[in-house]
Amino acid sequence: MGRSEVAAILNESLILAIKIESSAECETGIFLDLGGGFCNLFRLFFKIMANTTVNNIKRKNIIRYNNDLCLVLECQVRTPPNNASYCQMELRSLASGRVIPVRTNIGASFDVLENSIRQLELLYQADGNYVFSDAETFEEFPIPAATLKDSEGFLIEGQTYDILFVEEKPVSVNLPASVNVKVVEAPPAIKGDTSGNAQKAVKIESGLTVMVPLFIKEGEIIRISTEDKSYLGRA
Repeated sequence: MGRSEVAAILNESLILAIKIESSAECETGIFLDLGGGFCNLFRLFFKIMANTTVNNIKRKNIIRYNNDLCLVLECQVRTPPNNASYCQMELRSLASGRVIPVRTNIGASFDVLENSIRQLELLYQADGNYVFSDAETFEEFPIPAATLKDSEGFLIEGQTYDILFVEEKPVSVNLPASVNVKVVEAPPAIKGDTSGNAQKAVKIESGLTVMVPLFIKEGEIIRISTEDKSYLGRA
């Protein structure tokens, strides 16, 4: 049965369902009392609709690829001259941290998984994991460092982060567009140079090395981009 046929059946059934006064909630959250078979139809409908074509998949979506949960790093539809369009994706396995290049036709679809965000505090790093904690329940959640390659340069113990949960498991950190960090190592500042054109390398408290203007000193708080690690100014 195709997606359009399922949708047509559901549209007709919903009209009937509105007329029903006594109802019970089935698993999908739709209030109907039409028997388990009808609820099963709804589950099938939502399963079908969960498949998303590649032109609607976005960066940071979580998809299922070859039975592996993957974070979408890049997803671009390309149309070369005199050739059919295709989609080029770059995925990161949430289990292994391996980056997987994927090329597919634009008609392909994947399961985009539902997820949630919880705010957790980073406690420490040990045994190849970053360990986060819920401030209310004190429950600890380890996340393999291999899956946080894009974020680890901005992870600082004692700070709170938005953690992405998929299927009730923590899988990645959602960083803001920019963060304020402390410079812990820096060559001597050069007085009088405020143009910002010339730069030098400094180390921030997470251990990441970034390029900043020559006038920045050790101990200063600066704002940097989490997208490309560029200096955005003093905090």
